[in-house]
Amino acid sequence: MAKDLDILLIFSPPSAYLPRDSWGDHLLGMSPPIGAMYLAGYLLSQGYTVEILDGALMALRGHSLKQAISERNPRLVGLSSVTVNAHNTSRVAEFVRAIHPEAKIVAGGPHPSFCYESLLATGHVDVVALYEGELTLAELAAHFLGTPGGDARRCDLADVAGIAFRHQGEIILTDSRPLIADLDQLPLPARHLIPLDDYRMPGIVLTGRGCPFNCIFCAAAPLSGRRYRKHSVDRVIEEVRVCVEAHGLRKLFFADDCFTADKRRVSEICRRLEAFDQPLHWVCEGRVDTVTPELLADMHAAGCTAIQYGVESGSQAILDHVRKGINIEQIRNAVQWTVDLGMRAECSLQFGHPEDTVETVGETLQFARDLRAMSTYAGQVKTDFAITTPLPGTYLRDHAEELGIEILTSDWDRYTFIEPVINTRHLTAEQLSRCVVGQMMDRIGDQKLLEGLGCGI
Repeated sequence: MAKDLDILLIFSPPSAYLPRDSWGDHLLGMSPPIGAMYLAGYLLSQGYTVEILDGALMALRGHSLKQAISERNPRLVGLSSVTVNAHNTSRVAEFVRAIHPEAKIVAGGPHPSFCYESLLATGHVDVVALYEGELTLAELAAHFLGTPGGDARRCDLADVAGIAFRHQGEIILTDSRPLIADLDQLPLPARHLIPLDDYRMPGIVLTGRGCPFNCIFCAAAPLSGRRYRKHSVDRVIEEVRVCVEAHGLRKLFFADDCFTADKRRVSEICRRLEAFDQPLHWVCEGRVDTVTPELLADMHAAGCTAIQYGVESGSQAILDHVRKGINIEQIRNAVQWTVDLGMRAECSLQFGHPEDTVETVGETLQFARDLRAMSTYAGQVKTDFAITTPLPGTYLRDHAEELGIEILTSDWDRYTFIEPVINTRHLTAEQLSRCVVGQMMDRIGDQKLLEGLGCGI
């Protein structure tokens, strides 16, 4: 018998073009959808009944997706989307509309925030919630469903800040909604709605939101107003304690865009983590210009086992052009300090920056070898490569023409970071594909094949 559910939150399954062992598999389906858990936590605090379906984990498609929706009979469906699953978000909306034509459909997340027109044009999505979603979705629930108990009047849709919707054939964009200044006012993410044991890295924790840096290929800063808003240290430790005591999670992933941006705060968090009865093990994302030997020592003592660094290129000229704000010496130092403490350094790099050439790609490949050579044990320094991809909202996409970028497609299914969707001034999509094959061969030492691909040193 179908449930009468107030709100069903769905994180759409990834593109069918995305191989399960690809870069995308490390992001979609590896950790629970933290955004959906935050939304659910806030909606539950307002009295609504809520469930979450993670399409990336459950591989929901076709009949299984329709069945999952029918079983829950939701009155409102919230669809969360990044670029690589954007088309599937539209398909899920179509399924929902066919199964429950009376249900209201709200889309949100990074991709809809920048591409709301195309989602509304499908005719299946009623409203797009822009940028941060907790307060917006709660107001939309009050508008469409009324408040739990039915004791409050519904608001006017046009008065809901931070949304886009269609009215009489026109797209209405309401006033922007300020970002939440005090993140501690939000309830803890609703982890109990997620089958945590089914994830490879279930212990995801977000200690803050946003990024204050200016990389031209990343949408994190535009999404956050180039600010890094942080939970208090007390709130972070409270959430870690819940992860440990209520959910049995002793391996954590601090998923902030740059966890190490505030060194004093990180050191205080580490001091508090050391006080736990049993040792914790955790990983995080950092920047090479925000770590010091002292900070890394604090992190290691508190249980940090690995740090992901955005290295991006082995060419200083390229780093400067993409506004990364770091230099080669800082990269070498950060990786060496990390290695010296016995932690792993996971370095992400890209091919296809606007000014990349065969020569700068060669510099990047050589730099990756140099970084891997710092390892004191097998795999201690890992270098992962992606192809530069013009995501909506990025400076790269918004200024593609002046940067010499030719965008070959806006088929979001193909925005996988392992398939080229651009030509640059100096490199074609075919060459970028060869670069990826070349770095794979380079990892196993086949230098002759690498040279034959035109991506050698």
